[in-house]
Amino acid sequence: MFCENCENIAKDSYKYCPECGQMFIEKLTVKDLLNNFVYNYFSVDSRFFKSFIPLLFKPGNLPEVFVKGKRMKYLHPIQFYLFISLIFFFLLSISTKNQRENFNQFLEKGFANSKISNTADPDNTDMKKGPKIVYSFDNAKLDSLISINASKEEKIMVIGYKKGDHRFKSYLYSQILKIYEKSGKQILDIFYDIIPVALFFFLPLFSVILKLLFYKEINYSYHLVFSFYFFTFFFLVFCIHIILSKFFSIPLWILLFLSSVYLFFGIKKFYKKKIITTLVKTLSIMVINLFMLIPFSLLLLYITVLLY
Repeated sequence: MFCENCENIAKDSYKYCPECGQMFIEKLTVKDLLNNFVYNYFSVDSRFFKSFIPLLFKPGNLPEVFVKGKRMKYLHPIQFYLFISLIFFFLLSISTKNQRENFNQFLEKGFANSKISNTADPDNTDMKKGPKIVYSFDNAKLDSLISINASKEEKIMVIGYKKGDHRFKSYLYSQILKIYEKSGKQILDIFYDIIPVALFFFLPLFSVILKLLFYKEINYSYHLVFSFYFFTFFFLVFCIHIILSKFFSIPLWILLFLSSVYLFFGIKKFYKKKIITTLVKTLSIMVINLFMLIPFSLLLLYITVLLY
């Protein structure tokens, strides 16, 4: 038997190549293709089910056994994180479809009311109904330039751009113009689309906080392992919430409370701290993350505008 993968020659009775482990197959079927994809990129095998229960009900157990050396029995922390986050953001995109459509309609109505109010009688009650977008520029003049198909430079100068400004400032005003012309449609879609990438970068920052609070115990890579498993749990809980919310309402604060309790017991198990020390450091992590959340959210909004 000749292996097409590593070109090793083996006995005809062998089912797998003894050199590289690839299965000897005569032809590639759709089933083989899908099985190979799922196995190589998601590894949804016995390791997933062995990792699922400890992740949910044994806080801190998976990162503890992983750093001790049991790394073949359970899913790799990054692999587990990517798999669950993919499911979470897929479910999120489905569950927020109506929310996105309603938000687009809300913005469109707001832009329309604001444009009308410049030329209509302000005492007309019909013009006061619905939301209104407030501008710091003359949108009536901008509308007239748009109607005559004026150049982009002429239009962004109404918004605030001046000749000689930096190229980035020109790009930023161009994005604002695009939002205005499209009445903000699909801006929430872009915001949701960048959240997965943003959270992936937020995770190392979470690990830095752990490193600062437990700087004497272990190196940074161990904190990363704990962070990946914790964020995986966080996404998994929200996946369950999205599914259950189709049948009955679950307040968001309950999920946040459960995540906080899970974090407490996870830290106690993984870092081997006493109850009081664990409680103080868990609260510190929550407070620090709360303060980080504000600039982080503003940064996401800024990136959303740039990508619009």
